[in-house]
Amino acid sequence: IHLAKAMELAETVGKVLGPKGKPRIGETGFHVYVTLDTDLSGETIARRAKEKGLLILPEKESEEGRPTIMLNNANVAVEDYEAAMVLLKECL
Repeated sequence: IHLAKAMELAETVGKVLGPKGKPRIGETGFHVYVTLDTDLSGETIARRAKEKGLLILPEKESEEGRPTIMLNNANVAVEDYEAAMVLLKECL
């Protein structure tokens, strides 16, 4: 069930963020890692997201030097994914 939710979240990331976000499902299926096409740091994005009520965790930068964030789908309803990703997009 968690893998199915992660797949849905990754699809929503792609739909809402488009080329600004490249999702990758983590090995456990609980997390989706998103490499972002922005000059902002992962910490800045996480801070902005927190101000909007979203909890995201910055991860290591990608090989291209882009920020990567981790999204957890365990406590979020699938029907709330799109609204959350719209808020995230506003943080970029």
